[in-house]
Amino acid sequence: MTKPECTSCLLWLIPAVLLLVYIVVRKCLSFQKVKNISKKFVLITGCDKGFGRLAAIELDLLGFQIIATCLTTQGKDDLERVCSQRTKVFLLDVTKTKQIKEVYSEVNRFIPKDVGLWALINNAGIFIPGPVEWQPLDAFKRTADVNLWGVIDMTKTFLPLVRKAQGRIVNLSSIAGRMPFTYMSAYCITKFGVETFSDVLRREVKPFGVKVILIEPSGYKTPLMNEEYMKISWNKEWEDLSDEAKDVYDDEYRGKAFKALRNTFSTASDDIGMVVKALEVAVTSKAPRDRYLVGLTASVLAFIAFLPSAIVDTLANFAVPTSFGRKNS
Repeated sequence: MTKPECTSCLLWLIPAVLLLVYIVVRKCLSFQKVKNISKKFVLITGCDKGFGRLAAIELDLLGFQIIATCLTTQGKDDLERVCSQRTKVFLLDVTKTKQIKEVYSEVNRFIPKDVGLWALINNAGIFIPGPVEWQPLDAFKRTADVNLWGVIDMTKTFLPLVRKAQGRIVNLSSIAGRMPFTYMSAYCITKFGVETFSDVLRREVKPFGVKVILIEPSGYKTPLMNEEYMKISWNKEWEDLSDEAKDVYDDEYRGKAFKALRNTFSTASDDIGMVVKALEVAVTSKAPRDRYLVGLTASVLAFIAFLPSAIVDTLANFAVPTSFGRKNS
């Protein structure tokens, strides 16, 4: 091998070795857990049901000082019954800035001044399915109010407390933030927004020792995917269409399109504990990853998202058909 060839090999080898060392070190650090858990405060939104409720219970069992927020009184009462007295539960609608500020004032009052907030988990979310042409603008706005603007409002309000603790902000996104799904545009838009917001925020707050972590699950059977609720919403959207639109999207389309969507959700996993485990790692690891894909399906879809649009569209239309019973107009 000539000298120029050796030099060329070294130029490739050194970065490769450095990258490998970096990966190994990060992996080792990720297994190390933070200490003094009993003195660390964690705030979780959307704890009435699903991921938020289970995360509050599990992190409470680990010994964290949990601050949970629920939308309903029933959710608040149910959570208080199963958690320790360390856990404080507040009623909160994340679309209401006034309520967010009131909760901040309460939290800032009882958290020791030199401690701060170790983790903010933005979990609250809603899901309203439907074809783009069916959905009123209000459906897009309501989804964004909770899933995106609520995340941003909570983060901006509580960031000073997180910065004081040099803690972390954990945003529950979705694989739908990388791979958009048919009949789910309002939801996907918000999750793409959460991904972008988190990536930019992570760079901006890194100098302060604050970490920003994305959790990206695939489909899991939570109350968000309640079939009865989705069907009522779906039919209401169709019934509110103009006669002209109903002539394009006839009754056959309505039934078959919903069946295609329902079949997609039928493959969702029952094991929501996988998502909660990712949230736990994000809160307890000394060196958490920037993002956690949860479930094999999420990893496969993340790969598919990088393929050319024509291939992605073909696969998407195979998974959720859109051509049945539809007339040209």
